[in-house]
Amino acid sequence: MNCTNKEQETAECEKRGCEGCAYNEKTADEIWKELGTNKTENEDFISYRGKVNSKVGYLFNKKEKTIILDGFNTINVYDLQAINKKVQELGWKG
Repeated sequence: MNCTNKEQETAECEKRGCEGCAYNEKTADEIWKELGTNKTENEDFISYRGKVNSKVGYLFNKKEKTIILDGFNTINVYDLQAINKKVQELGWKG
């Protein structure tokens, strides 16, 4: 099943998990940007923080291969998919 532009604009195609969807081709940074975060990075860490609430964010520790969820108790499916995409891009294996 192919997604329409409207579905891609609203991330509805991501929810459906369409094969070959343009949304699946996006990088983690592109997804994070769409989710309204700012990225900072140095040798040891990658941080994604909310533009509205900078106290909420994700911190990827590149050396320890860990992720710190900062400022919240739950995450939604969109954030989880962005986390999974970044882990994949970093080449972290379980």
